[in-house]
Amino acid sequence: MINAAELVNMCMVMDREQKNVLVLDKKHPVWGGIGFPGGHVESGESLADAVFREVLEETGIRIGSPCLCGVVHWEPPQGKRKLLFLYRAEAQEGQLLSQTTEGRPYWLPFQQLKKVKLAPNMEVFLRLLEDESVSEAYTEQPNNGREHFCFR
Repeated sequence: MINAAELVNMCMVMDREQKNVLVLDKKHPVWGGIGFPGGHVESGESLADAVFREVLEETGIRIGSPCLCGVVHWEPPQGKRKLLFLYRAEAQEGQLLSQTTEGRPYWLPFQQLKKVKLAPNMEVFLRLLEDESVSEAYTEQPNNGREHFCFR
């Protein structure tokens, strides 16, 4: 039996000096908080093309070659299995948008990233983006129903 999966991406975009990271202050009722640009991979679209498109749509910034850093996967109680591909990239050009339907994009000093209210599971995503010894995170649903991420 083949299970359907939903493909999504997220990209940590750094400025050229590698001091600031491009974030979105997301306004979503469930996924609100500080996160990185990203979204769904459209039908017929490559994973990398989806990253270029999502970052540009949500921030106005064009990125250089994105580097795949890890994969997160989980299976919600209802719905399709989700595969999240995490990328790092450097900003190349563009004019930062003041507001999008996703939220407000802005540059944040990298050192401040862990001091702001992060969107859900961003700590998990950051571990994969920063720690080269892990490249996969997946969830297990313990008896209490709370997500627990395992790393490989």
